[in-house]
Amino acid sequence: MLEKNEIIIANVQAEQAVLGALMVSFDGAASFMQKIDFLKPEHFFEPVHERIFNACLQLVSDGINPTSISLKNHFERDAALANIGGAEYLARLAGKATAVINIKSYAVLIFDCYNRRRLAELADWLKEACCDFAGKKNSEEILAKANQTLNNIKSETATHKILTSKQVSMDITESFKQDLKFFSTGLPSLDVAMAGGLYESKAYALAARKKTGKTIGASTISYNLNLQGVKHLFIAAEMSPAEIQQRNIARAIHRNSMAFITSDRENRDFQTKVGNFAINDPGNIHYLHIPAISFDDLKRNVALAIYKHGIKGFILDYFQLVGGVGARQSRVEFFDEVAQWIANICRQEKIWALVTAQINQDDNIRWGEGLRLAFDQVYHLQVCENDKEMFFMEMMDTRYTPWCEVGNKDNPIIKMEKTGPFFREIGYE
Repeated sequence: MLEKNEIIIANVQAEQAVLGALMVSFDGAASFMQKIDFLKPEHFFEPVHERIFNACLQLVSDGINPTSISLKNHFERDAALANIGGAEYLARLAGKATAVINIKSYAVLIFDCYNRRRLAELADWLKEACCDFAGKKNSEEILAKANQTLNNIKSETATHKILTSKQVSMDITESFKQDLKFFSTGLPSLDVAMAGGLYESKAYALAARKKTGKTIGASTISYNLNLQGVKHLFIAAEMSPAEIQQRNIARAIHRNSMAFITSDRENRDFQTKVGNFAINDPGNIHYLHIPAISFDDLKRNVALAIYKHGIKGFILDYFQLVGGVGARQSRVEFFDEVAQWIANICRQEKIWALVTAQINQDDNIRWGEGLRLAFDQVYHLQVCENDKEMFFMEMMDTRYTPWCEVGNKDNPIIKMEKTGPFFREIGYE
């Protein structure tokens, strides 16, 4: 344990967050361990955390998930853990997982502090050796020893693997053994433009002018995913979950959502149909209602939904409502950072994201250049000038597919149905 001039080089919160994430991981700790395979027990600052992490490694190797219960059994006679609360401390660690944005980034923080402690120890040794004129080492020997220690630290600091082309080729070959995961949007032509649907590890944007169907598009796709059994998070930063879900229910029972605020809501038959929908709702949409959500809240809640609810992706409605611009940061810089984080979390956690965004008067996405650069596909949803019920999507950017339109102004193929309302591609039920 290093303590110098009352400065402790450690990030105990990061250690707690990593251990907590391992204890509550939805898909099992083994998948997390693969992401942080560079992290070792000795990298932890707190001795009890070192032992807990070592126990996690042992349990995972035995095919056991390291929950607070399994770890409690492992540490029944550990006096150090008992002194800080025992089982209660393990439970608190599990609660720390809600703060995890990305387990690898926290693991890197732990590893960085470990290396800083080693460098500080080297600095202390250098100062002592250089001042010891009565010692047997001359300056060249001191330098040789310091270089050797530095080289040892440098050789162990890589947290990202460098792979040969052969290794990458073999990884690609191995990937054929696993199904390629993508999820239908329920709009056939949009699926074609996406090469099948929403792919894990990819980020998508649906941009439109204000009051031009952004939320209808997002809720239509969300409803379709719900019926397919695809768990996902719907971040409602503008409309409430009740308002969005009323549209979904209205779509299912062939009514307009206005029925929920007119005298129809008192009709017994209407109430019965709504109740039947509620009973049979698959429940794969996980709503989060935070008007004008902060960037920190976005990161924290997406992490929570991944680790505790096992979501396959998330919908953010909408991009420009994310808040938290720094004092010395422009809006453009801030939204560039938000967009890049969304793209990164998709790749790191193998989820998809669908983000709605607002188009300005110049037909550009407001503060959205970073979004267009970071995302895999961006679509511009537009209403037909001579028929306000018909829409089409113009592809603005694509990273992995040929350019493709989802209808056009001369042939709009997406219809806004009044039941709901929701979007349906004409020619398909």
